[in-house]
Amino acid sequence: MPRWIGVILVSTLLAACGGSSSSVLPKAGTPVTPAKTKIQVSITMHVPGAASAHNAALRRRFTIAQNTAGAQVNVYNAGNDTGTPLATTTANIEPSSSPGSTCTASDAYGNRSCTFDISAPVGTEDFAITTWDQAPSGASIPGGANELGWGLDPGVTITAGSPANVSTTLSSVLASVSLDLAPAALHQIIPATGTIGVYALDADNDVIVSNGFVDPNGNPITINLNYDNSLNGALYLSTNSISAPSATGVQYFYAPSGVLNSGGNQTVNFSASSSYGAVITSGAALSAVYPSFVSITDGNLNVNNTHHGGIVFDTSGGVDYTTPNNYGGISYFNGSGGSVTNSYSAMATAPILGSIVTVTGGPFLAITGNQAQTFGNPLTSLVPVPNMSPAPVPNGSAVAFDPIAGGIWYTSGSSLVDYPVASGSPNPISLGVNASAGVAVDSLSNVWVVDNVDSRIIEYPGPNNPLQPGGAPWDVLINSNGIYVTDHGPNPAIIQLNSSGNIVNTIPVPGGAVPWYMMPDNAQPGIVWFDCLVNGQIGIGRMDTNVNPVTFVVATDLSGPFGAQAGAIGAASNGLVYMVFDGTSTLVQVSR
Repeated sequence: MPRWIGVILVSTLLAACGGSSSSVLPKAGTPVTPAKTKIQVSITMHVPGAASAHNAALRRRFTIAQNTAGAQVNVYNAGNDTGTPLATTTANIEPSSSPGSTCTASDAYGNRSCTFDISAPVGTEDFAITTWDQAPSGASIPGGANELGWGLDPGVTITAGSPANVSTTLSSVLASVSLDLAPAALHQIIPATGTIGVYALDADNDVIVSNGFVDPNGNPITINLNYDNSLNGALYLSTNSISAPSATGVQYFYAPSGVLNSGGNQTVNFSASSSYGAVITSGAALSAVYPSFVSITDGNLNVNNTHHGGIVFDTSGGVDYTTPNNYGGISYFNGSGGSVTNSYSAMATAPILGSIVTVTGGPFLAITGNQAQTFGNPLTSLVPVPNMSPAPVPNGSAVAFDPIAGGIWYTSGSSLVDYPVASGSPNPISLGVNASAGVAVDSLSNVWVVDNVDSRIIEYPGPNNPLQPGGAPWDVLINSNGIYVTDHGPNPAIIQLNSSGNIVNTIPVPGGAVPWYMMPDNAQPGIVWFDCLVNGQIGIGRMDTNVNPVTFVVATDLSGPFGAQAGAIGAASNGLVYMVFDGTSTLVQVSR
């Protein structure tokens, strides 16, 4: 990869006072031809040094100026910059230590000034300046020299006896283009933004960082960017062409939506082309990673699990999750490719019919029978919490921890139960339902319960609002953007509610995907992950609640099994996502 360097050269031409005219009178009868008076013009070129920059990045950019060794100035009639010039000169503008240099000694920063003369005729002219990577030999630039810069100051008036200022900023002559990417990979299920570094190089393979791109004759050049894979139309660029260096590069944007149907990892090849045919380009490749799904067999999982599953993680990435084994159990997977351990099997007198939950700043907690129990990871035994007061046995509910009140909530039969963990007696609250699904607690300690029998959302304290008639609502999640309920009924959707429990949006999940359980992305507020079934095949979905309406991206396990029932979802500390797949007795590990 070429180093990040470039050129900013400013040539200032100063015309000194002077000149002469003929003192010989023509003979009588002889036609008079005016003499073409020439003025000696002193040209000063400033070549910046790398050390004059205030930071390392600029020092690297200005390094190219030290490659400049020769300059050529051609003077033409204004507007006619072709053919034989009216005047021409070359100069050695290497550092003063080089033989034949026209430059002063470089200062402490490496800056040098070079002064040489040209005899320019009186009149209005164009001054064309080129710089080269070799000093002139005699009066000519060597044939093997590379042209680095080109500039033109048009329409300069040179008058005898009057000073004239001539100045131009040189553009760099484009020789080739190189591309790179940062980052050079993305995850197909996650929107992404990156930068394409477009490095326009001169003939010395140094990066051009200022002014426009030109060919050796000073004609402007446009660099066009191309790519061979649009990733299902979700990939696009901030611009498709540039005609000058861009310090920020060109941005690429990846905005996936719907069900990813390409399958597997993909590569996007970026290339560049130019309006100047001699430009040689080198491209860059973007790796687009499809989520990987690994199925881990657990015979304790099966479709008899009609209750909400629970899932929690230890700090090493191991996962505990509930199973319907016998009267309920807890399995453990260490996350490193080992086998599943059946850590706990409940008894008839103390079934686990609810979920398990992480208590903020404390242990994991489960309700067994009519007691709250704590456990560690990996689980060896359950320990009753200090509060031994009995509570109703849970009946199919998830468990939600209330960090404000310091207790847990779950449902049992027709009751919502407030179970204080530290002290106090459980408080059953009648809901008038016989079964319920998800439970969540908002920031004001209001409890939201999904009634999957009567298809309604229950807020305690608060109203009971209908959801989707004939639907099958299941899980509930609350974030700063709203309250969201998955519905895997005949018309699968995610239902968005406001703080009063009223429906704001009923949003079908793309591709007919059936959503089940949800979890927040703790690193990205407003992003929700959910597991789903797409025609019976396990999948993972990403929902962005920061936009209205919300947007979805869904990826399926293209080689995975088919089943009828999904379970809990959660993310380990190492970023891996785990989904319980009751329908095929597997725990699914997903790398997004």
